[in-house]
Amino acid sequence: DTIFSQAAWTVPRATKITRNSQGTVQAAWEKIVSGMARETEVHRMFAEALNDGLSKPLRVFVDQLGKDRRPVEVMVEKVTKVKHDQLNSTAKAKRQAYLKARD
Repeated sequence: DTIFSQAAWTVPRATKITRNSQGTVQAAWEKIVSGMARETEVHRMFAEALNDGLSKPLRVFVDQLGKDRRPVEVMVEKVTKVKHDQLNSTAKAKRQAYLKARD
């Protein structure tokens, strides 16, 4: 459960408690409950704004970055393979030249 669902559960329960109270105790509980309800709503609105304003665009950016990186990574892997093949060919040629020069 999220904090919002827990707070949403607490407000009705606290409201139920206020029905059994009288006088200043009831007024105090009503203020507590109304404050909790306002705070819950503010947090809910902030979370929605944060999700819409930050999380979704960031998720889109990360997805696009992954799509853009794939072709570059493939190209780098190909170039790396070619470079390793060239180095292996050079090493092989050097070994063969050394062996022929030794004979």
